[in-house]
Amino acid sequence: NILSVILFSAAVTLSGCLKVDIVDRVEKEDGFYKTEEHALTAIYGVYSTLTDFAYHKTNWPLILSTYEDAMFSTGTAVPATVSNNTHSANTAPAVNFWATLYDGINNANEIIKRVPDIEFSDVHTKNRIIAEAYFLRALFHYDLMRLYGGANGIPVVTEPTTGISDAYNPQQPKEKVYEQIISDFTYAAG
Repeated sequence: NILSVILFSAAVTLSGCLKVDIVDRVEKEDGFYKTEEHALTAIYGVYSTLTDFAYHKTNWPLILSTYEDAMFSTGTAVPATVSNNTHSANTAPAVNFWATLYDGINNANEIIKRVPDIEFSDVHTKNRIIAEAYFLRALFHYDLMRLYGGANGIPVVTEPTTGISDAYNPQQPKEKVYEQIISDFTYAAG
C-alpha cells in the first residue's frame, strides 16, 4: 500500500515536470535571445547536434555506409534494414535520427529568427552566427533527405516551432527540399 502511494506520487511528480518542460520549451518566450552571449550559446547548442548519439556519434556513420555501392549489409540490425530499405517508423535509430535532426533544425531556425534583433559589439560575429545557423539547417535537411527523402521529399522547416499548431509541416517534393538546401548553403557561403 505504501509502495503504491510512492509510485503514484512519483508518477504525478514526473509527469508534471515533463508537461512543464514541454510547455516551457515550445510555447513560452523566456527572454533568452537578448545578448551576444545568448546567441553564441545558442549556436554552440546547434553544433552539439552533430555529436548527438543518434547522429554522428553512432547511427549516421553506420547507416551512411550502407548506401555505398561498396557495402551491403544483411540481417536484421539497423544498417541492414537501411541497406535493404526495410526500416520503418518503429526502428529506434531511424526515429531518433529524425527527431535529433529536426530538433537541430528548430534550434537553427530560432537563431535565424531571433539573432538579427540582438545588438552585437561586432557585426561580423552576428553575421557569422546567422550564416552558421543557415549552414547547419541546410546540412540537417540534406542528411534527412539522404536517408528519408527519395523521390517524395521530406518536411522542410524554416520557422521555429512555437506551439502545437505549427508543429506539423507537410512533406515537400524533393525539388523544393533541394531548393531550400541550396538557398541555405548559398546564404551561409555569403
